[in-house]
Amino acid sequence: MIDETYRYQRKELELKALLEITQAINENQSEGTLVNIFKFTCLVHLDIKSLILYVLNKDVFERKISHGVKRKVPVTLDSESIIDKKRIRSASNSTQRGIYL
Repeated sequence: MIDETYRYQRKELELKALLEITQAINENQSEGTLVNIFKFTCLVHLDIKSLILYVLNKDVFERKISHGVKRKVPVTLDSESIIDKKRIRSASNSTQRGIYL
């Protein structure tokens, strides 16, 4: 019974978080407001301990959130350093270095 109650409460929190961000988008809230709602939702409602969020601006990914990360996180990432795993068929044989999505 406790397990079912926990799952129900977890789903309820997830739905509330989704509603909150959807309402903010529909109200044309600023990017800063949306980032703050996203961060709060992840850290509080979804109990995520560490989080990094980059947003693409032209050809550069800019760091918007860095929370709970022990290592130094770059402020920007060049888009060419990002590697899409879906495009790499044999990742184990690849010698490329970068950030993986």
